[in-house]
Amino acid sequence: MNRVGKLIGLILLSALCASCTSRMALPGDSMHASTTPSPAQPARLARVDLFSQGVGVFQYQGMVHGTQTQTLSLRSGQINDVLGSLVFQDTGGGSAGEVTFPAATPLSVTLQSFRLDINNNPSRRQLLQQLRGVSLTLALKNPANCKVTGRIIDLLHRGFFMPPIRPGSPVVPDKAGPAIIGGAGWYINIFSHNKLKQIALNNVRSIRINNRQLRRSLNKALQAVADQPSKHRRPITLWFKGHGTRLVRFAYLLETPLWRMTYRLILPPQGKSAMPNKPVLQGLAIVANQTDMNWNNVQLDIRGGEPLSFIKNLYQPLYMWRPIAPAPAGTRRVPQTYSQGAITSAYNAHAMTSQGAIGGGGAFASQPVQMPQFRALKAAMARPNTAFMPSAQTAFNPLQGVNAMASAGVVHPAFDYHVSHITVPRRQSAVVPVLVTPIEAQRLDLYTIGQSSPHPFLAARITNDTHKFLPSGMLTFYTGSIFDGQTALHALPQGRHHVYSYAVDQSVTVRFKHFSQHTTLIAAALKHATLHLKNQITVNNLYDVHNTASHQRTIVARSSVKEDWKILLPAHGVTLHKGQYQYTLKIAPAGESVLHIQQRQNQTQILDLSGQDIAGLRSILQTRGLPKNIVAAIRKAVALMKVVQQRQSVVNGTAARIAQAQSDELRLRQNLQAMKKVSPVYNNIATQLAELDNHLMALQHQARIERQSVNTAHAAVTNYWLSTQIPQTPAAPTKGRRH
Repeated sequence: MNRVGKLIGLILLSALCASCTSRMALPGDSMHASTTPSPAQPARLARVDLFSQGVGVFQYQGMVHGTQTQTLSLRSGQINDVLGSLVFQDTGGGSAGEVTFPAATPLSVTLQSFRLDINNNPSRRQLLQQLRGVSLTLALKNPANCKVTGRIIDLLHRGFFMPPIRPGSPVVPDKAGPAIIGGAGWYINIFSHNKLKQIALNNVRSIRINNRQLRRSLNKALQAVADQPSKHRRPITLWFKGHGTRLVRFAYLLETPLWRMTYRLILPPQGKSAMPNKPVLQGLAIVANQTDMNWNNVQLDIRGGEPLSFIKNLYQPLYMWRPIAPAPAGTRRVPQTYSQGAITSAYNAHAMTSQGAIGGGGAFASQPVQMPQFRALKAAMARPNTAFMPSAQTAFNPLQGVNAMASAGVVHPAFDYHVSHITVPRRQSAVVPVLVTPIEAQRLDLYTIGQSSPHPFLAARITNDTHKFLPSGMLTFYTGSIFDGQTALHALPQGRHHVYSYAVDQSVTVRFKHFSQHTTLIAAALKHATLHLKNQITVNNLYDVHNTASHQRTIVARSSVKEDWKILLPAHGVTLHKGQYQYTLKIAPAGESVLHIQQRQNQTQILDLSGQDIAGLRSILQTRGLPKNIVAAIRKAVALMKVVQQRQSVVNGTAARIAQAQSDELRLRQNLQAMKKVSPVYNNIATQLAELDNHLMALQHQARIERQSVNTAHAAVTNYWLSTQIPQTPAAPTKGRRH
């Protein structure tokens, strides 16, 4: 019965320690225990702060009595976040901040501690090399059902050798060893029944380890691989040391899903309605509780700050590689000894340094610690001060009750939505209303000039006058209780406005009506045969706008901005927004109107007059408004070019006569070759040929003189263009404009 009672008590104690809210007193504090029932309560989740960067801060609070602990059961992937962010508060003068958790020995270190090292995924051959000298039973493939029991001596590799082709031919040994006809591969040398045997490793079907302790060691190593920290939960114990009943808090950081915002904009119906005249914006946050704890009646804060956060492996111990250096010759090595064991307390360390000193040979000389003095000092420091014990409604102070901690950071002032008393079960999500407020919103019809559809989009110009920062999210429009459409709300700071389109307005039609363009010369300049014309271009676009609805519409037409263009019409209501011009036009109920957009731009046209012929120059002279001095200069150039033209005509005539004379000369020479040299006809043709040669020489001389005169006329035109410079001159007045 006594053994059964002890077993039951052990089971109950184990169940109590496994609970998340277990409490345990330190040895030495039993003298302060009270016989009255303890009013202490387990710490519960009281507040959750969610940030937009995918992290959340979870704050617990509860009452403790004396020295107690709180155990958190966390997934191993969460431990690094908790260890890197955990903060405490003890409001009753106690001491908080100590955390204990089971050490996570690296798997490689754990595996190396077993008799069989399975680290780095060893092969069967590598495992057999570790089993040298161990009794094994090898089950062979051939012959079947054959087993060999013995101890492995070693493993060796043999090369492959072809048998001799002809009988009597010598077998050439390989450099790696003697010839083996059995084939290449690894072989096991095993000592079995007082005999040495060699077995091919690829002929072994299974291997049995006959040593029970070695089998257990291998099973433990495999279990260590299966029980990696990422697959299991790990406990973390938080210590709160002190006396009396007091309020304690602690908080830590965990990775959380991103929270999202969704909005509803309730537009009042146009006309008489019982609804408020000003639109109402509803903001709802979608939060997900993917933790293993229930959020029961907690305070939820959705914050817009963007704190930097990262994961550092604090749970896994780090080992430093240390080289093995040989000791100098003749050095006497003395083992290090401790007279009273390891000293971990700061008070024990102080007693050690005051009563002992470091001796020679690397050993510590210390005196026993006076435990009564240490207990008195500890009790004086842990005695609660009721004058500074706040209630549960005070703010969380992570510096109170913590012996040493460094903190830094500034709370982002963008926005903070606070929700009290919310419940979200574990592994579930919730939609939480965080904002219901009137907002400034104006109905519009948004039309982009050049779009394929003649119907504009229903839109609303939303001005954030809620004194809240509106994060981005989905925005759904309602007119009263009727769904209108949806869009994406961009992040909208306080005081900013933005236009959001959400539906097609089929009651309004915008159609193109007319296009015209006018060009007017403003000024002109002539410099070195280059004519600079400064023109003013005016473009008119007309659009017919029809409204078939029973209420007034406000049309906002948008067009792209052209460089250096100026808007002349409409004269009012034109704004520049994100690289587009916006024209505002109001249409009466069941009415129509014309949207007239007039734009103007000054352009400079450059013409090279040196490459123009007379016809081209005369065409330029037809430009309306061309200044008189430039007209006169171009006309003089035309006159000089006429001289060139006339002289060139003379040159062309002379060239034609020369060509005719050369043709006649060729004909006469051919006739002479066909006749006898002694004949009257031959003499007559020879005389004609001599006269034609003299005439041809005279024509060629005349052509050279004429070409020289053409070149002189060309030079006169070129020199004239180079010497002519007329500054920019206003255009001459004209009766009309050129279309």
